[in-house]
Amino acid sequence: MINKEKYIKAVKRKLSVPDDLKSSVLEELREAFDSAKEHGESESDLIKRLGTPKEFVKDVIKSADLTSEQKKCIKKRKNIIRVIIAFIIAAAAFTGYYIYKHMSMSNVIGYADSSTNIQVMGGFGNILLILFYAGVFAVIAGLLIYSVYLKRKFNSQ
Repeated sequence: MINKEKYIKAVKRKLSVPDDLKSSVLEELREAFDSAKEHGESESDLIKRLGTPKEFVKDVIKSADLTSEQKKCIKKRKNIIRVIIAFIIAAAAFTGYYIYKHMSMSNVIGYADSSTNIQVMGGFGNILLILFYAGVFAVIAGLLIYSVYLKRKFNSQ
């Protein structure tokens, strides 16, 4: 169950608006929790009424009096974060692929000094494919997100 502090932290983390608006929203949210407590409403009841932190933030952004430039800045931040996450996932997947591919001794038996022609099926083969395809997918996703961002940027000019 989420409590007041966790809810406020989640809203703060998800709220990507100018700092002055963010501080006023968080202050109003704290006041709403205090007011609800004074009127006998529990934290969980208020949280149900406000919705999830994601829903609350979405409502705040819709009702906020943001300029079009501020709205563009919010979208830009979200897209940049998505691209960064996609490339971090790709880097992790390709690193894992490299480690498993080059560090496994799949064609050496015992303490042999050289490799043999015996191939053992199974083992890390499936993991290698999963890591490789996860990396490829993450790169493609990052590029698609970035290209959509660029397309919207050029269309708005």
